[in-house]
Amino acid sequence: MILTKLRRGAAATLAAALIGLATAPAALAGAPLPEALQSADALVRTNPAEAIVVLNDFAAEAEARAAPLPVRRALLVRLRRTYLDLGEAAAAKAISVRLLALGRQQHDPLSLAWAAMTDVEEHIRAFRSDAAKAELVRIGTLVDLAKTPDLGFAADMAYGRLHLLQADYEHAIEKFQAGVETAPRTEQPSSARVEALRNLAYAYLALHDEARAYAMVTKALESDDGTVRAHIRGLLHLGRAIVLVNMQRFAEADGAFALAYKISKESGVQVVESRVLGDWADLALRRGQFVNAENLGRRALARATAIGESGGAILARANIGFALAGQGKVAEGLPYIDGVIEHFRQQGNGQSLLSMLDEKGIMLERQGWMKETVAVLREQQKLEREQFTERRVNAVAALQKQFEMDQDRRRIELLEKQNKLKDAELRNRELRQVTLGLAVLLTVAVGVMMSLLYRRARKSNAQLQELNTRLAEHAVRDPLTGLHNRRSFVDMMQARSGRVANERRAGAPDAGDTFMVLDLDHFKAVNDLHGHAAGDAVLVEVAKRLQTAVRDSDTVLRWGGEEFVIYLPGCGAAQSAALAARVLDAIGGAPFEIGALALPVTISMGMIEMPFAGLPETALDWQGALRLADGALYLAKRDGRNRCHQLLPAALPLAVSPAELEHDLDGAIAAGHVELRAIAATTPPR
Repeated sequence: MILTKLRRGAAATLAAALIGLATAPAALAGAPLPEALQSADALVRTNPAEAIVVLNDFAAEAEARAAPLPVRRALLVRLRRTYLDLGEAAAAKAISVRLLALGRQQHDPLSLAWAAMTDVEEHIRAFRSDAAKAELVRIGTLVDLAKTPDLGFAADMAYGRLHLLQADYEHAIEKFQAGVETAPRTEQPSSARVEALRNLAYAYLALHDEARAYAMVTKALESDDGTVRAHIRGLLHLGRAIVLVNMQRFAEADGAFALAYKISKESGVQVVESRVLGDWADLALRRGQFVNAENLGRRALARATAIGESGGAILARANIGFALAGQGKVAEGLPYIDGVIEHFRQQGNGQSLLSMLDEKGIMLERQGWMKETVAVLREQQKLEREQFTERRVNAVAALQKQFEMDQDRRRIELLEKQNKLKDAELRNRELRQVTLGLAVLLTVAVGVMMSLLYRRARKSNAQLQELNTRLAEHAVRDPLTGLHNRRSFVDMMQARSGRVANERRAGAPDAGDTFMVLDLDHFKAVNDLHGHAAGDAVLVEVAKRLQTAVRDSDTVLRWGGEEFVIYLPGCGAAQSAALAARVLDAIGGAPFEIGALALPVTISMGMIEMPFAGLPETALDWQGALRLADGALYLAKRDGRNRCHQLLPAALPLAVSPAELEHDLDGAIAAGHVELRAIAATTPPR
């Protein structure tokens, strides 16, 4: 009865508002929405299912009366959001189709952008990262997100969740913090602030910073002033439960799960109910309650399937599979697990795929399925190698682009200096002409003036020479560490090629040169936890320690980022092994004093001597040697870090080509084509 009165009163208020707005189009841009919409918003917070009925009545009335565009758009946006809160993705999609039609009919980019936002959220729920990113970029071309707070907030949240999927936690936190700042300007500031803080908690949780995650959840709970939508409130308590699970406070987590389930059940928010059941099942798995985990997982799967929540259904299947395996029903559980793995593989979601393979391998090992465990481990290693190679290719491309930009900037600066010099020459020529015309009358004055001009020109030339010297220095030195850079190394290697050729013609024996490729261990954590200033200070200190550790004849270079190269001319395998141990001790033997911090820092290294295995440098040049050393570095990372892997020729002649070595270094080592010597630090890391 009460609901019927609300609908009738709201419809009457809406009708009056629509008539008023229709007769005053000039004032439309600043006109408030009808009070009836505010009543519907209040109903959304407590009973979204009933609010859907009211909002549909409003939308039908608005369309029948040809209401102004802002009113019709606002109604459809509210309907879309409320359907999504209830987990009714198909209904939300239908509303988006209406928004799309409205945007095209009225040439309204804001309606088009809201319609596209539904596709973004659908892609993210289905772990389709690339498709979601492409849609977000398109939305940014349709509207100025900075001038549309609600859409801008939705875009920030979508970008943040997308970065979380891609394990880009730094940018995820940046987007969620931007959402906290935008929240006060949205139509529902409390709901927006709580949503942004809850997402921040998930980001910190992914970084294993449980203390900050719990602080974000606490702030979100304090921000709930009673106007937060049921969907957001349910997810908030679910987020608190997940944080408590990661803090090993399982009893409190059970209570938080129960409260989140109660809120979602009473308000009819089925999508939250599905997520609560899925994460509750995950807690049961962690506690070894496999029967309970299976029960919760099947309930979550049923709910997610009913509402078309593909992401929730995927996670529910994973939980069911691991719960069955935990009960000893491995053969029954594997189809669930393998189905989820195949889904992530098809979607190209490498991070989630690696996590699932890791959990599957652990499960199979516990169940004694060793052959299958080895197969999973090999697939993990292959995927990690592919991702490592992709990251390195991207890094090289970025460095190349930066190098080209620096070159262009230097050329522009040089042209500007040349133009200034020409201008100065023209001015001097004019002055000389004037001086010659007045030479008879102003001999003494001209002499003084010429002296002054000479000194000025001399000073300008000295300054120009100093600038040229600085430019030459910057061209071959890394500005942060002062070490030689990649460009200077290329010049060095060209000179080396000529030296080696002359020695061969003279019949001199090959001296043998060694290359070391070094990479800082866990350097990203230093930037994430202590900031980029601390990271830069660590790089400078690493450069100093490396220069102290090597010989005067050796060259230390910063290759890029946290990667360094050491070139040791005339250094054989035995001597280079001792130098490698000394380098490991120099870096890891004492903590890095950065301000008030004492940071433990270690490195991993790959090393190779040229010529290698009797190969001429036409077959394996210095670039190929660096790639092989880089492969050895990867193996050192894989085998535990803080060590050096030295590639050595086998006793027998090399039976594979350098290209085959680069393609499958692991296989070449296993087949005995080359040997790998592990060199450890002589002092433990501090």
